[in-house]
Amino acid sequence: MRRAMLFSIAFCAIAQPVLAQRVETRFDDEPEGESLAVEVGKWSAGGLALAAGAYAFSIQNDAEDRLEALELFCDESPASCNVDEEGEYVDPALENRYQDIRKDYRSSRWLLLGAHALAATSVVLFIIDLPRTSTPDNVPYDPPALRVGTRADGALEASFTYPVSNILTRSP
Repeated sequence: MRRAMLFSIAFCAIAQPVLAQRVETRFDDEPEGESLAVEVGKWSAGGLALAAGAYAFSIQNDAEDRLEALELFCDESPASCNVDEEGEYVDPALENRYQDIRKDYRSSRWLLLGAHALAATSVVLFIIDLPRTSTPDNVPYDPPALRVGTRADGALEASFTYPVSNILTRSP
């Protein structure tokens, strides 16, 4: 166990940094990489919108259940649920329960508004991340069968592609 741990530590110490593993663009016709901030932002905003919406619905459902319980209590014992001229419950415990329910409804409303804003932000970031050109020059894309280029480290690289549709349709 100790030997395996020491080997793992030694391997990690001599391994190349993660950035060295990044593949550079090898051919001139390949698209440039997208902005990492936009990539992370659009998915994060979408995920946060879903989470905020789910949490808001959870809070709202809980508030609805507590309001129904309060209304049921007031229906069963109307003498306990007297209201003063300002519209507040005379019993401070009932008034506190009612105010907590109202607070949860307000929280739910703000969370839903935030979820809508995050969803709109996510949509805008997805639109920003769309390709900049309207129509590429090579539509439909028909890459050359043999491509030769140089890698970032100066090595020569060649790639050969044969479309699968040609195999299935037996066309040249």
